[in-house]
Amino acid sequence: GWVQGNTVLMVSTLLITCLARWNPSPKLTPISYLVIWVTSIVLTFLVRQYPPDMVLMAATLFLTVCGVLSQQDAWAAFSNDVVLSVAGLGVVAHAVEQTGVIDIV
Repeated sequence: GWVQGNTVLMVSTLLITCLARWNPSPKLTPISYLVIWVTSIVLTFLVRQYPPDMVLMAATLFLTVCGVLSQQDAWAAFSNDVVLSVAGLGVVAHAVEQTGVIDIV
């Protein structure tokens, strides 16, 4: 439930914070640990069935505000034809699901 989900988020935050302070790898910077933390939070939300569009947009916005991503890099993927095609297929799949055609098949 709610407590278990928040416990996972708190433990992952604590673990990554400890790793960032201890820094066992000289190749990783504090920004690297921030990206690892955001990735773990995003994966947790996606596994718990939060809306993927909102989770990924929030992560992109957070990393942009923190200065990890430039605005050009953050939003460049939306001009890619493949991303737009997958988004279009998602809309079609949702519409087919809502009409009940999948239940018939």
